[in-house]
Amino acid sequence: MEGSPKLDQDWRLRAAFDVPNGVTDVFERLRSRERFLGSEVGGLLPFGVVLSRRDDALFVYASSRSGIDGARLAIERVARAIGLSAELRVGRWDEGLREWRQIDPPLTGREHELDDARAREASRQETRELSCLVGRLDRPLVEGPLLDFAQRRGLDCTVEEKRRLFSVRLTFSVSGPAYKVDEFADQVRYVVKSNQNWSSPGL
Repeated sequence: MEGSPKLDQDWRLRAAFDVPNGVTDVFERLRSRERFLGSEVGGLLPFGVVLSRRDDALFVYASSRSGIDGARLAIERVARAIGLSAELRVGRWDEGLREWRQIDPPLTGREHELDDARAREASRQETRELSCLVGRLDRPLVEGPLLDFAQRRGLDCTVEEKRRLFSVRLTFSVSGPAYKVDEFADQVRYVVKSNQNWSSPGL
């Protein structure tokens, strides 16, 4: 689960450990209840979080910071119980950047500067024109959904048409944050590609 989060699970905790089998050891104890050294260390994760792992790290996804903080306490407790040292990083999904941004510990120095620069670029206001050629009878099936998509994403969007004998060229002028404009462009391509009876878009 390294891409965009599912539903509202837009908080993520990444945990790495100081021994090769640390990820497996902690994962197994977190997902099942068991007694270790006289105390219960499994089944401690808050309700609703999602646990996953890779070879080099353990990941927990949650819908809130409180859920992630609860998972952090559970991982720290398990790690201490079995004598491991854990490196923990909390991130939150950034829709503009389409990636996880580290929140805790805060980025510093050059990493902080680069992160801020990427965030500013993603939210930069942009106006773009996108054009596609559709059959005249198919126009409502293209124009309506795309205008609805723009409205849901908070974009300013207008459309102009140039009619031909059997087709219409629709040109959308869309303005908003650069990342949302990119999403609209992706949606235009998806709508046209999904309906092969329409002509290719002139994007």
